Amino acid sequence: MENLILHKYLIDKGHSISPVEDSMEILHVTKKGNMMNTLEKFHIYSIMRLDNQVNEKDPVKHNVIFDLIANI
Repeated sequence: MENLILHKYLIDKGHSISPVEDSMEILHVTKKGNMMNTLEKFHIYSIMRLDNQVNEKDPVKHNVIFDLIANI
């Protein structure tokens, strides 16, 4: 049942349903640590601003610096 709900959500939001290799891309390569964490938070924040994220369990709080960078 949960898969049907997710499938409907993906269709309603206009997400494609395809293998990960076809629908994702590497945005940055970096070592583990603060830089990786910040880049991850920024990209999640950018997608959430567009209301285009499937996993909404861990929302990123408003961030003025991320807003400035995302608007460039």
